[in-house]
Amino acid sequence: MFDVKKRGFFRLYSGTLCRYLGRGYSTTVKTVETGVVERSLNKVTLLGRVGRDAELRGQGANPVALFPLATSETFRVKRDSEEDELKQRTSWHRINVFKPGLRDSVFTYCKKGSRVLVTGRINYSEYFNDSDQKIMSTNIIADDVIFVGSEPKLSDSDLQYEG
Repeated sequence: MFDVKKRGFFRLYSGTLCRYLGRGYSTTVKTVETGVVERSLNKVTLLGRVGRDAELRGQGANPVALFPLATSETFRVKRDSEEDELKQRTSWHRINVFKPGLRDSVFTYCKKGSRVLVTGRINYSEYFNDSDQKIMSTNIIADDVIFVGSEPKLSDSDLQYEG
């Protein structure tokens, strides 16, 4: 039997991480050749503002709630002759909610400008559009959405979703 400890996995990562992975937050894969069990983690946490009201797509038993989420980072740009300048970069994320109870809450309460905390996993996919071009897509599949604070008093020009 292959001993994971000899490969250095437990020496590289703390026991806390190993216990965390063992609580169902990982994917377990068993390879036939070596009998090794590998664990991996696909988890993302985002805190930001909703770009537009959530919408429901799909018919029947399994519709999905969708909304864009803006996260931003602030960084300092050094200028030789002037004072340092603070800049802000905004990233947009597509959030998909499939869980029935959570999906209904998101559709009802997730409005443009709301501040939310989303935990979930990253999903990469590709599809072909009407002109047979391959389109790559990155989505966040939400496991939990927490509404943080109240809706801000912003004008439409302050928060504009471009996507």
